[in-house]
Amino acid sequence: MVTLRGLWSRIAQQLAPHWRLLAALFVMVLAVGAFAAGARTSYYPDPLYPIAWIYFAGSLFLFGGTDVGTPLRDSGFWPMAALWTSYLLAPLITTTVAIDAVRQLMAARGQSERDLDDHVVLVGSDALALSYLDAIADVDPTRVVVLVEHMDGLGAIEFERSPRGARVRRARGNVLQAGAHERLRLESAHMAVVMTANDALNLECAWSLCQSHPELKVAAHVAELALLRPVNRLLRAQREQAGARAPAVFSTHRFAVLLLYDEHLEPHFAGTLQDDVVFVAGFDHLGQTLTELLLMRGEEEIERLVVIDPNAPALVREFALDVDMIELKPEPVAGALTDPESWETALGSLGSAAVQDSGVVLLTADTETNLRVATLLRARAPDLALFAVCPSRNAFMDAMALQIGLRVFYLDEMLAGALRDHYEALAAA
Repeated sequence: MVTLRGLWSRIAQQLAPHWRLLAALFVMVLAVGAFAAGARTSYYPDPLYPIAWIYFAGSLFLFGGTDVGTPLRDSGFWPMAALWTSYLLAPLITTTVAIDAVRQLMAARGQSERDLDDHVVLVGSDALALSYLDAIADVDPTRVVVLVEHMDGLGAIEFERSPRGARVRRARGNVLQAGAHERLRLESAHMAVVMTANDALNLECAWSLCQSHPELKVAAHVAELALLRPVNRLLRAQREQAGARAPAVFSTHRFAVLLLYDEHLEPHFAGTLQDDVVFVAGFDHLGQTLTELLLMRGEEEIERLVVIDPNAPALVREFALDVDMIELKPEPVAGALTDPESWETALGSLGSAAVQDSGVVLLTADTETNLRVATLLRARAPDLALFAVCPSRNAFMDAMALQIGLRVFYLDEMLAGALRDHYEALAAA
């Protein structure tokens, strides 16, 4: 049997979460009632219209009556008392709302830091870093990851608000500033991976992490091949020194190129009857990495290696300073990739028989350029073997590749498995 006390208790429990709303309604009714009963103020000594009662009653929560003036004594005791009570209660309700909002915000931000333990710190915000984030989720789905966007203009690391128990915590700030390591709780982290778009920043940040936390597993991404080579030499020298601590350095371009060579290029070279003539179209990070691997592993199967790029001579000279070349050396052809004259120069110097029987073109530019060059070459030399590496899958590119006999490989798909393998290896190290 429901008693009056039990009914009252149940009603109170249901209304308790909404006490601020009920209190605000009470203040509104009290203030409107006071004006209706004849309360007048020092700013408005004459009687007000009903719409003005509601307006000024609502303004109490923002201005506390400062825009209305003090209640006049000749309004009568009860109207004056009711209006004064509204003046006092309305700002208190507003203050409690503001304090509660700040408290919840601070608690949410603090929670993002307090419960960090055995987590991964991933510095970077571009597509490559997000790909690594996906790789971590595939291999270790319960691992908490702090994704940090480095920003030079900001000060200390600031966490964004995230739900309790969220697997990915986002933060932004200057990772090189004093105090950043403490905010990221690196002393209890599982590992740290630095892969922003700035190679120098990646190395600086990784080395500072190793110095401040020698026990932490740290990896840094380097895209620039000219920088990667001396860094690897430095790492080898440091490993020979007892007690020296340095980060692991990796290149996603090398991951992709190794996969491309092992699974596709090497079987193609092995299936041809004579040594191949290889054209590398584009000599950016990917093209240089591919060329380096061809010099290391394909020297016995490649007769000539030609590089086509608008700045090919200078790039090849710079490339030769850091890469050992014995017999096989890249031959530069300067020219735009989509210019027919560039390919007339490259193909014409080799002789039609060699090109038709064993010509291989490796396209490493953007999707549109790769497609334009492939179409041009298919019309010029129908028997060329065409390979293209594009950033991400494109349905139109797939359809065109099928029509013109172009074998397309997508960098993001090639990297997905490689990044998973890298994370597993780094975690097990």
